[in-house]
Amino acid sequence: PGQPPPSPHAPHLLLPDCHRQRLRLLLLGRVEREVRALVALCESSIRLYDCQRRAETRALPLGRGATPTCCSAHGPQAHLYVGDLAGHVALWSLETGRQEQRFKAHRSAVTGLACRPAARTLLTASLDGQLREWGLGTCEPLRRLDLGEPLLQLGFVGEGTFYCRSQHGFSLRTLRHFYRLFHAAGAGLRRLARLPCGPGRARILAATEDGVTRFLSPVTGELLLLTWPFQRLEKALDCAYDPEREELVVTVGTADVYILDTTTCPSPAKYVLRTAESGDDAVLCLAFCPASPAVWGWHEGPAPSPQWREWGGGGQGGC
Repeated sequence: PGQPPPSPHAPHLLLPDCHRQRLRLLLLGRVEREVRALVALCESSIRLYDCQRRAETRALPLGRGATPTCCSAHGPQAHLYVGDLAGHVALWSLETGRQEQRFKAHRSAVTGLACRPAARTLLTASLDGQLREWGLGTCEPLRRLDLGEPLLQLGFVGEGTFYCRSQHGFSLRTLRHFYRLFHAAGAGLRRLARLPCGPGRARILAATEDGVTRFLSPVTGELLLLTWPFQRLEKALDCAYDPEREELVVTVGTADVYILDTTTCPSPAKYVLRTAESGDDAVLCLAFCPASPAVWGWHEGPAPSPQWREWGGGGQGGC
C-alpha cells in the first residue's frame, strides 16, 4: 500500500501466486514458433507466462516430492522436460498441459537439461557426477559419461560445444570428443542387424517403432535406403540380404520364407517360398551364400534332427 504502480514501459512481469512458493528458476525460451514463454519452476507447480501480454497462460501441477530443479523446452514438439531433486525427468506437453512420461534418469538430483532437436537427443547432468544422453521423445537411454564429481550446471555454448560446471570449476567439451553419432533414426529401435553382402561388405538393417526400415552403411552410418514398413519384420526371427537381386529374405518361424523387394517403397513380398509341406516345420535362421547365390536356412521339423537346407536365388526350390 502506498507504493506507486509500476510504469507500463518498465520490464516488469507480475507472477501471481508465486510469492506463496519459493521460486527456484526462471527460464526464458522459445517453446513454440514465434511464441516466447517464461517458464517458472516453483515448489509444487510449473507456470508458463506470455511475456508480451504479461499474463499466465498455463499452470502445471506437480506431484508430492517432485520438486523441480531445471528444465529444457523442445519447441517443435511443444514439449517441456523437467528434472527434479529425486533424479527423475518428466516430459510435459505444453499443448495439453499433461505429463506424458516420467523416468528415473539419475541416482541423485538432476541439475541440468539440454535438448538437441537436430540429433533427437536429450542431455542430462546430475549431482551423481554423470552426464547421460536419452532419446528425445522416447526417453530411452543411449550413453553416459562419468565425470567423477557432482555436476551443478549443463549448457550449450554452440552447436557442438557444451559446458559442465562443478563446485570448483567448469569444463568445455565437444560432442565429437564425447561421442560420434552413428545415425539418428528419429524413433526407437525395434530391430538392429548386420547383413553380410559378400566378402568385406555388409549393411546395417535398422527397423524402428514407427514402422520404417532403413539400410545403413556400417562404416559411416549413412542412409542407403529408406523404405516403408515390412510388416513381416515385426515377427521376424532372422533375415538375409541378397545385394545382387536387392532382396531381403525373412523368416518368421514358420515353414514359409518371405522374399521382399527392397527396390520399391513400400517394399512388397515378391514371392513366398514354401520350404516344407508340413505345418510343423519351421525355418529358424538364414544365411546368404554369394558364391551360389543361394540362401541357407536352419530347418527344424518332425525330422529326427534339425538340418540346413539350401534354396536357390529367384525363388527356386530347396536342394
